[in-house]
Amino acid sequence: MKTIALLLALCSACVVVPKTTTTTTNLGTATGEIAHGAVTTVGLHAELSDATVEVSATAQRECSQPVYQVTEVKQEKHARYRGTKDARAGLFALFLAPVTIPISAIGTGIAVLADGDGTTTRTQKTVGTKKFACTTVAAKVPIAVRLPSGATLTETTDHEGTARVRIPESEPYRGVVTVSGPAAATTELRYTRAMPAITAVRDAVMTCGALHHVSGKLKVELGIDGDGKPERIGIDAGDGLFAQCVHQGIAGTRFSAAHRAVKLVLPFELPG
Repeated sequence: MKTIALLLALCSACVVVPKTTTTTTNLGTATGEIAHGAVTTVGLHAELSDATVEVSATAQRECSQPVYQVTEVKQEKHARYRGTKDARAGLFALFLAPVTIPISAIGTGIAVLADGDGTTTRTQKTVGTKKFACTTVAAKVPIAVRLPSGATLTETTDHEGTARVRIPESEPYRGVVTVSGPAAATTELRYTRAMPAITAVRDAVMTCGALHHVSGKLKVELGIDGDGKPERIGIDAGDGLFAQCVHQGIAGTRFSAAHRAVKLVLPFELPG
């Protein structure tokens, strides 16, 4: 009985109230979005693929990025007992304790439950700026491609920084193209296009005729195997050296399916 009386005396002047605890945690630093500055230089990379000049343009820039200090603030509610400092109020509360303490505890419990896990917020404050050189694709860059014939074709890079220029069929099958852009060094590309088989034979006959002094009308007989490769050759003009020159000139030539496993007779007239 004495123990119960003592507890009532201690708690009679008490009420249960919610208490808010605030915890601040430093989460370190974070960086924001990159801001791309003005273009300082434009670089070009060119390569050939199937008689198409493909140019990639890149822009060198001075970029920046904000640095933030990130802080987390967490607020949580807890229940606690609070007593009164007035002794007379405490004596009066002795008689009301069995009622007031449970009621205040219920109200405080509702407030704490309503708060759930508390509230957590994050704040960030700019503490500096990070600057560095960066590279991006360069769109809308004018590109010029000078062809072996002397003609120049122009194109503009797309949103991916790429431009493509097809070498016209009227240009030589072998040659050099020059690629240039604004304030960028020029690039030379040597190309070789697949030559039609009949055209390859004609060029070989013309070249070898000039080397071995063969002129006038002549016929070239070619035996084409099943893979389109010339395996036999006969020429009714010139000597063996001339025939050997022509054979070497067309050694890598492949004829289309329509001209395989057949014998071809091709007439030519060489300038005298």
